[in-house]
Amino acid sequence: MIKNQIFIITGAPGAGKTTFIKNLAVLLKDAGYRCGGFYAEGYWGEKLRSGFDLVEINGKAREVLCNTTKEPDDVPYRHFFFKKKGISLGAEILKKAEGEEMIVFIDEIGGFELNGQGWAGAVEKLLQNPPRLMIWTVRENLVDEVCRYFSMLPEAVWHVDNAKVEAVATEIKTIL
Repeated sequence: MIKNQIFIITGAPGAGKTTFIKNLAVLLKDAGYRCGGFYAEGYWGEKLRSGFDLVEINGKAREVLCNTTKEPDDVPYRHFFFKKKGISLGAEILKKAEGEEMIVFIDEIGGFELNGQGWAGAVEKLLQNPPRLMIWTVRENLVDEVCRYFSMLPEAVWHVDNAKVEAVATEIKTIL
């Protein structure tokens, strides 16, 4: 069982996991820590999620990750079609983070990865040559399964419903 410095932010779909890590990244960057990784910014259509953009945590790159419009070479998963460019960008960002002295955010690790798709391969490589610290978002019903799949034991798991961004940032800073 791998025990890297991995932290998980969890909650239900739409509970605010992405907003939480975006705010956490700002606090840690403002405190002088080098941050990398990405988040998936969702957008809505007809009261339902209609897609996500993959956004590099430092804002340098952005690509459509998935939406409900099928295009050639898309990878279907549930009601979304994942775009090769979005998946490639995420994998590139994680590859650049291997072994780096930085905090790496991954939003999110879920069912797609548990099926060996998405970031699964890039995360496995990252675990072999980890950065200083990782913060993953994982839906609350998948935390145990994600930990088993990647053979890892998180340092801490925070639920967005009862965690404060400032308190989490303080705890992370004490570890670093």
